[in-house]
Amino acid sequence: MRVTRHPFLTGAALWAIVHLVGNGDVASVVFFATWAIVALAGTVSIDAKRRRLQGAAAWEPFAAQTSIVPFAAIAAGRNQFRPGEIGLWRWAAGFAAYAVILGSHARLIGVSPY
Repeated sequence: MRVTRHPFLTGAALWAIVHLVGNGDVASVVFFATWAIVALAGTVSIDAKRRRLQGAAAWEPFAAQTSIVPFAAIAAGRNQFRPGEIGLWRWAAGFAAYAVILGSHARLIGVSPY
């Protein structure tokens, strides 16, 4: 929550946007743009639902300390980055997953990321 209120949707949007940059064919643009739009709209939709359910008095202080954009609240001084809260095993799992996906991308997807 310190980095972003919506880690999965933010990650999906970043994944889609990065793939849009690298793929210019129409099918890829439609596919990845759709993912990006759905992920970004989802963050706004979830925030609106939480605000409605919790009420402005409960939602506003939480929203003021966090952000949809990764690290924006930290950069603005509204929150602090504490890597220890994430846990070393999550950092290691993330880097391992990245390495496996990058290394097997050509075999699994049929396109080399290099």
